[in-house]
Amino acid sequence: MTLKTIIDPLDFPLVQYKLECADKVNDILIEQAYIMNKFVEENHKNISGLNPKGTKYNNNKDSYIGAHTPPFNRCHMFPGFPVEFLEELLHCVYDFAKHCGVELRQPSSCMFYVERGWSTITKPGDIIDGHTHITHTFSSAYYPNWKEGQGGMWFQRRKHDDDHSMYEKFKGANEQVALQPSAGSVFLFPSWAPHGTLTNESDEDRISYSLDIGEVGLDYKLPPTSLIENMWKEFDNDLTNIGLMDVLK
Repeated sequence: MTLKTIIDPLDFPLVQYKLECADKVNDILIEQAYIMNKFVEENHKNISGLNPKGTKYNNNKDSYIGAHTPPFNRCHMFPGFPVEFLEELLHCVYDFAKHCGVELRQPSSCMFYVERGWSTITKPGDIIDGHTHITHTFSSAYYPNWKEGQGGMWFQRRKHDDDHSMYEKFKGANEQVALQPSAGSVFLFPSWAPHGTLTNESDEDRISYSLDIGEVGLDYKLPPTSLIENMWKEFDNDLTNIGLMDVLK
């Protein structure tokens, strides 16, 4: 059974799970993060976007964050991505939904899926500044490995129920909480919750995966089959056109 730690420190649900992934799964995730990093460095001229290697939320240009550049923010759909990991994660997502008070009447009424996913390599001395993922339902942060001093995650209370502001620096202890992950652990939280990381004070890269969760079902969104099929064909074509498919095979 997956270990579960209910934290809920502020005004929203927050749970840390320990996934039962084999070491080889975590090794694949770490390897794929570095494959993405190398590919972007060597092919950045062929990739659309102002900064395919990073975001405005970090400072070190050598860090890699695939959040804002398609198709790298859907790495969970790449060939070779470990299905076992996604199965373990979704098991936790359904449990987290119940923790949040979501009633699942039947499987077809609400089915959760990973909508976006990307790897992050945070270099020593770098951070990921405060932000939210408000266009999604749940969000998660997974650590395939972890070493002391690499900097935990922090979460911040909102001002009021409809507040989607990014975050405010220098919040007091009753408004902000910092948590330490562990190897194989994942944090699950509402996507609107402001969060970021502490500084990586170690001398090694911090590897993590962020995965945003959406839902489909008879009671929720049910897109036309033809629409989704065409979009995924375009996604596969993008992988091929930029040369990423050859790297992943």
